[in-house]
Amino acid sequence: MGHQSNDMPTADRAYASEREGDVKQHRTQPRTKVSGFTLVESIVAIGIVSLLGALLLPAVQGVRETARQQQCASHLRQIGLATHDYTTARGKFPPYIRNPVNNSGPPEFSFITQILPQLGQSTLFFSLEWERVYPMPPVSPRNPEALRTHIPIFRCPSDDGPLGSTNYRVNEGTSVGSPSWRNGQSPRPTPPGEAELYGYWAPWTIDGPASISDGMSQTVLASERLIGDGHPEIYTPARDLLAVNGHLQTIAETISACLLATGQESHSSILGYSWLPNDKSMTSYNHIFAPNSRIPDCVDHWADHSLGQGAISARSWHRGSVTCVMGDGAVRKVHDEIDLHVWRAIGTSYGAEIVSDF
Repeated sequence: MGHQSNDMPTADRAYASEREGDVKQHRTQPRTKVSGFTLVESIVAIGIVSLLGALLLPAVQGVRETARQQQCASHLRQIGLATHDYTTARGKFPPYIRNPVNNSGPPEFSFITQILPQLGQSTLFFSLEWERVYPMPPVSPRNPEALRTHIPIFRCPSDDGPLGSTNYRVNEGTSVGSPSWRNGQSPRPTPPGEAELYGYWAPWTIDGPASISDGMSQTVLASERLIGDGHPEIYTPARDLLAVNGHLQTIAETISACLLATGQESHSSILGYSWLPNDKSMTSYNHIFAPNSRIPDCVDHWADHSLGQGAISARSWHRGSVTCVMGDGAVRKVHDEIDLHVWRAIGTSYGAEIVSDF
């Protein structure tokens, strides 16, 4: 048997040598580090971003609310200027009457309705049916188009509501009501001491600037109130209006009645739903309670609450304040902590109070 050689063919030896060299080279090459985040690093990064977002969000919301409050102040300033234009042309304030054409009838149309032409809304003003506005909007069959007309200047951007609603109301002073039209009867003599409590709009008493003996710059013309929540089955204290039993004749009686209210009484959820009627539930307010008071608003005479006596307060979503326009057109930010005596003093038109800065 012949001798068998163990030597590999030349080609095989060359291939084996090349493979051995590749392996040695691979072993001697440094490992390349894979870039990226670990799970722990990702969780930490997400946590930091979330923390920064939580810190910045209130600041962003605060800036937005400041812008909304400035726009609200601009709306009230325009209402003040429109009132001034009306008064300059006629020598008196928009009257507390039904029909601005013949100055007759019970007080049904609002202060802001009567300054529509001065606000650039002449077409809407002259389209109104002035016969009557009641029954109360939004169910009134009269002026249906007007009741659905959205006027941006009548709305505070910090609040929301249906078409035709308003946040802005004229100041009726610190009187609990309008005694001259109590129960919808013919005008009665104003009770002693009652007239001194009236604000800018009151029956048969406030005529023009000469009637504001406290001074135009010291008397609030109009302020704001939140619009009702629109849910008759749900009572929202900041938005809605409670009905209480009895006849509220004085501030003390009103405070007591509203404090004792439980929220289970009948209530109105359509406050501010229309800028058209002159009504406590729609377009007027008083200075009995402080701005954004924790005491709920309430009135009596629920069978005809449009003529009810009680408290309808200035309220807003602005942080700790409401916005007011004074008789001279100046716009003021009034804090909730204002002294109640000062708040009431700037609510009356000729109460002869001495008012410090506020």
